Amino acid sequence: MMILINWMLSISLVVDIGLIVLWQSGIDIRRARQEAMTSTPDGRHREVDRP
Repeated sequence: MMILINWMLSISLVVDIGLIVLWQSGIDIRRARQEAMTSTPDGRHREVDRP
């Protein structure tokens, strides 16, 4: 019984850590995509009003 509980706790811990990592990288991907959308074709960034 302890082995089953230990196994379930380990799997849930790994899944939680993975979801947190994906959540954090998702924020970075959105920020990079927004910066790419606001840059001009020659590579310079233009100012964008942010809320």
